[in-house]
Amino acid sequence: MCAQCRAPNAREDWFAAGAPDSLAGRRRARSDLARAATTLLAGHGLRVDAPPGAMALHLRTPTGRSAIVHRLDEVVEAARRLTVRMM
Repeated sequence: MCAQCRAPNAREDWFAAGAPDSLAGRRRARSDLARAATTLLAGHGLRVDAPPGAMALHLRTPTGRSAIVHRLDEVVEAARRLTVRMM
């Protein structure tokens, strides 16, 4: 789900769609998403982290290049920029 699919000022963020509406539930959902994205992008040398307290994901290459994304659709474009390859 993108950020456009929820009401502005809604407490639930898109990382937590379907997760319990609690801080722990949202953090767990974001961590699960980061873990799944890391699995999918591992072949390209990317790692995805969910920094505590942030409402974004952090993509990182083994060489230290990084990008912060706020929407799921931004992950692929950030991965392209970081790896300089077509995905």
